[in-house]
Amino acid sequence: MEHVVESEMASENLALDRMIGSYTQAEDGPMFIALAGVHGNEAAGIKGLERVFTYLEKNKPAFKGIFYGVRGNLTALEANKRYIDVDLNRQWYPRKVEKIHQTPRHLLHCNEDQQQKDLLILFDYTKRNYYRQLKDERHKQVIMMDLHTFSAKGGAYSIATHLGKSKQFASLLQVPVIIGLENVLRGTTMHYFNDLEMVSYCFEGGQHFDPYSVDIMEAAIWVSLVGIGCIEQSEVANFEHYKAILNDIGQQLPQMVEFCYRHAVSEEDEFEMQPGYRNFQAIEKGELLAHDKYGPIYAAVEGLMLMPLYQKQGVDGFFIVREVK
Repeated sequence: MEHVVESEMASENLALDRMIGSYTQAEDGPMFIALAGVHGNEAAGIKGLERVFTYLEKNKPAFKGIFYGVRGNLTALEANKRYIDVDLNRQWYPRKVEKIHQTPRHLLHCNEDQQQKDLLILFDYTKRNYYRQLKDERHKQVIMMDLHTFSAKGGAYSIATHLGKSKQFASLLQVPVIIGLENVLRGTTMHYFNDLEMVSYCFEGGQHFDPYSVDIMEAAIWVSLVGIGCIEQSEVANFEHYKAILNDIGQQLPQMVEFCYRHAVSEEDEFEMQPGYRNFQAIEKGELLAHDKYGPIYAAVEGLMLMPLYQKQGVDGFFIVREVK
């Protein structure tokens, strides 16, 4: 994650703008970054992080490593829109990242390019701050958890990469773990960290505007912090309650599934999902799933529905997944 940083002062200013909070007790351990609000209509992760940092600052528990909570797309969050110009969570591929690195911010005219530039500077700032505080390099580990919500009903789930302990950390959350995203989609923030050989995973914690999604997010953050070894569960009040929230969601759902199909859309397609589909709902090959200006859209394969699009913005109409036995 070595970047050309515009200036130390610029990095610190951007950190102040985007930081939800940070916490450490100056004891060696991993750097854990929780990123929320990459999509501007997905604020539940930010609210969950605010609760966690409020507790940490009030109670000052023992802690290993350093924990950062970061806001993603500030402009889209203010507008309560998924994105302003393009989807920020679809442009973290090497050629794009390199172009963003090399271009001064004032020459970037796309909002999401500007947001990405700021996040890259911030990631560099947090990494350097972590390395300055690390006394023993044997404890060096950078972990990123990307927090999202979805527009349909049904469940919560984590998405893991093939690298390192991603599956292990994603499995801690007791909800379905989805693998194989790299087979149907590239350019996500999670993939950016994965390509840097750091541990990354994603958590999708309920519907966008359901108040309970904030509870789910808070639970997932606490369970992650305990699971990766930053904090002892005895230091977290009501930890068993947080585990129960996640366990109740995952109880009737498959433990692990893999992506097998993605239906891409554009704004010009006039895509409209058939009503009533839920995450993990079984579908048959040939089943009518949606319409666009070209006609009906049928399921190409059988499997389980995931992330059917019930909002205006988005480039993914739906995904189909299959259970991994």
